[in-house]
Amino acid sequence: MNTLFFRLRAYLRHWVTCLDRHSLQAPFIYDLYQSTIVSSKSPPLRHEIESLRNHLLKNTNSFQVTDYGTGRNSKKNAQLTTVSHITRNSSCSPKEGKFLWNLCEYFQARHVLELGTSMGIGSSYMASSSFLPKIYTFEGCPRTAEAAKENFKKLNLSNLQVFEGNIDQTLPSFLSQSPKLDLVYLDANHTYEATLRYFLWLLPHLHKHSVVVFDDIHWSQGMEKAWKKILRDSPHAISIDLFDLGVLFFDPAKKKQHYVLRF
Repeated sequence: MNTLFFRLRAYLRHWVTCLDRHSLQAPFIYDLYQSTIVSSKSPPLRHEIESLRNHLLKNTNSFQVTDYGTGRNSKKNAQLTTVSHITRNSSCSPKEGKFLWNLCEYFQARHVLELGTSMGIGSSYMASSSFLPKIYTFEGCPRTAEAAKENFKKLNLSNLQVFEGNIDQTLPSFLSQSPKLDLVYLDANHTYEATLRYFLWLLPHLHKHSVVVFDDIHWSQGMEKAWKKILRDSPHAISIDLFDLGVLFFDPAKKKQHYVLRF
């Protein structure tokens, strides 16, 4: 199926079924929606981060990118691209960045893991939380990882640790000695197999108050299939579909429920 047609059909299906805050009755979900999705609170570095984004969007310098996104046998594909192109196509939106920051604030996240650093926009939003979480962020392309590190320095953020190289190799090594994770943001290899693989690796390192955010759950048939399988098979309690993002909560004290919400 054509990707654009698939996404349009998925969006129409989401739009027809999604709820807003006025339709929510469960106290936890209503409070979460108010505090993280429609909150008027603004991240302290929002202006600086968005100024940096605008600067990157105007940067037409090119460099070689190592892409593991195909997910086939860990082989890498090299291609020439620009800073502007990467920023436009691989960075979270301002709205998503604010949402990630709000999640860190709401759940007082201390240990945060991100798969897919890109230029470091999402990482920077989360790192600016008042709880100063330790951000472990993974990027396959060494050149992109270096660019992200430079951006973190420009924002005076020091609570980030960047792991360079194929995530299929760097993530298992990290998890073998990692603490329990409070928040996980998956925005790396957008394939069915990789999404499931990473999630299964991360699952033993979550606790009952952990939050897992998946990017682009309706980006392709493979990503939507992975999201549906995770909803069906994982031990989560509450799941939320925001169309561009999918969110899982694991507290067994909460009744298992799925919500499709307006974002």
